[in-house]
Amino acid sequence: METGILENRAAIREALQNCDKWIGGAVIVKSGDTYTAWPGANMTDISFTVDGEVVYQIDHLADVTGMPTSWYDMTPDEQSWAVDQIAVELV
Repeated sequence: METGILENRAAIREALQNCDKWIGGAVIVKSGDTYTAWPGANMTDISFTVDGEVVYQIDHLADVTGMPTSWYDMTPDEQSWAVDQIAVELV
């Protein structure tokens, strides 16, 4: 697994865990070499246009998994698969 994938997995996991709970889904923001997850509703704040770049938007977990399920109902293998689907796009 490439280093870039390892660096962003925590932010992806947080975004996937919370996208159905957070207003506006979840976004992954890259600032320098750091990735963080934020509620999508926060993206109306002008600070993100200065401090970081939105690199991924997740409206609903089902958009990634293709299944209407909760993050916490997924097996660890299914969770890792979902994270990997986004991680490869961010490298």
